Amino acid sequence: MTKVLKQSNLVGKFIKEQDKLNSLPPLSAIDKATFDMGVDMEHLYFSSKIEGSNLTKQQIDQAVYGRKIKTPNNS
Repeated sequence: MTKVLKQSNLVGKFIKEQDKLNSLPPLSAIDKATFDMGVDMEHLYFSSKIEGSNLTKQQIDQAVYGRKIKTPNNS
């Protein structure tokens, strides 16, 4: 019986979290693309670290964009 109650509580928590998510304003197409690209870049960076390739963020940027990205440090 306690297992059923715990599952019921989890379902209730899930529904509350879904309601919170649904109340957020939608992202514009540009904001969504920017967010997705940021997530992809972070994934590439950390997966390269896990795999031991030790690529820098600058090397990943260059590989993804095909050119060197200008930053305040490398103008």
